[in-house]
Amino acid sequence: MLFASWCDHCLEPLKAVAKLPTERRPYLVAVFWDGEAREIEAKLREAGLDGAGYYTSPMEPESVPRLLTATGEIKGESKVCAYLGEEVL
Repeated sequence: MLFASWCDHCLEPLKAVAKLPTERRPYLVAVFWDGEAREIEAKLREAGLDGAGYYTSPMEPESVPRLLTATGEIKGESKVCAYLGEEVL
């Protein structure tokens, strides 16, 4: 799941990720990354994902949160919600 530390819309999906069993959690990728990890880790902590592994990328997608598929497709927010499921949002 692509997210940004400054993204207010990303907090709820990140909280939903925290509720998922570990094996169902998507990989987390912090985008618009400028080299500062503190903001990313603070966002993850706020979402209940303290200590969660994540990747970083300077990629600037059209918007966040987004899902990046194994084939490299970037899916919109509705796909994030569909993946996480109504029960955890």
